[in-house]
Amino acid sequence: MKITDEMLERVAALSGLALPAEKKEKAKKDLEEMLALSDRLSAFDTAETAEETGPVLTLGDLREDLPENPDGKEALLKNAPDSREEGLTVPKWIS
Repeated sequence: MKITDEMLERVAALSGLALPAEKKEKAKKDLEEMLALSDRLSAFDTAETAEETGPVLTLGDLREDLPENPDGKEALLKNAPDSREEGLTVPKWIS
C-alpha cells in the first residue's frame, strides 16, 4: 500500500507526533514496510489453528509460596558492609 502525505499527516496527528519534514519520507517508507509485512502475514491460512488468548495457568502449576530465610538475619547482616541493630545501613547518595 502506498502511503500518501495526507495519510502520514493523519497518522502523525492521531499519534500526537510532530514529524519534521526531513523525516517524513523515511516515516512513509517505514509505514509501507509495516503494511507489507501485515499483508504477508494475512496470507497464512490460520483456519485450522487453535485460538489462544494468552498463557494458561492452572492452579496445579503453582507452587506454594512460603516465606523463608534459610541463612538467618544474623548471617545476612554479618555479610553487609555496614549494619546497625537489625538493619542495613545504606550510604546517603542524594544531597
